[in-house]
Amino acid sequence: AGRTVSTDFPTTPSAYDNSHNGIWDAFVSKLDNNLTSLLASTYLGGSIFEAAHSLYVDGSGNVYVVGETSSSDFPTTPSAYDNTYNGPGDAFISKFNSSLSTLAASTFLGGSGSEIAFSVFVDQSGNVYVAGMTTSSDFPTTLSAYDNSFNGAADAFISKFDNSLSTLIASTFLGGSGFDRAISIFLDSNKNVYVSGITFSSDFPTTPSAYDNSINGGVDVFVSKLDSSLSSLIASTYLGGTDDDFVQSLFVEQDDEVFVCGYTRSTDFP
Repeated sequence: AGRTVSTDFPTTPSAYDNSHNGIWDAFVSKLDNNLTSLLASTYLGGSIFEAAHSLYVDGSGNVYVVGETSSSDFPTTPSAYDNTYNGPGDAFISKFNSSLSTLAASTFLGGSGSEIAFSVFVDQSGNVYVAGMTTSSDFPTTLSAYDNSFNGAADAFISKFDNSLSTLIASTFLGGSGFDRAISIFLDSNKNVYVSGITFSSDFPTTPSAYDNSINGGVDVFVSKLDSSLSSLIASTYLGGTDDDFVQSLFVEQDDEVFVCGYTRSTDFP
């Protein structure tokens, strides 16, 4: 999944959308295991700008794609959580069948500011978890969320939908008084939710026994763990040196050890 400005980007005959729609379109493509055949490929977008940032394939082969859109006519589905474009940029969550021929579900997610969804994970019950960044003080959160208040210039967000993308089950802000962005999300065997991202906030929420409770440099990595209802911050830590540090991806092993990777300018990175 990604984005393209190409009107001749390779699509397949039965694809959901064979036509380029705007300046940038998202795309989703499926190849065989030998990378010799393009099995399915489709555009996804409205009349202005889209970028797909992450995808997930569930056990039935359904394909979930998340990203950002600035198109008020981005394709949504009738029973979606939100069919209306909210601001200068919204996150989107879309679900295709395995052949990329049918848009099974698709929704906007956002407030009056800008949103980007960077990562998606689907649990064994089919619930869809999305993590990203928002500048909206009115970003949709849920009553029992860990944090219902916008904290700074930009906050990370974590949101949980049902499988049809029609119900927002749980949604929370996560951040301090500066700029925070969630970049990767993963669930462990007990459905605890792990997110990693970057923070400029010296008051980003950490937990007492965390590896590191203090910001170290201009930009630090954060790694946080919430319960499946997104109502409790179970663990949260900074990670970084005295210069800038960035995270790209997070993975939780079967024994629940947490791996993160990224890049750093810090000569004293731990």
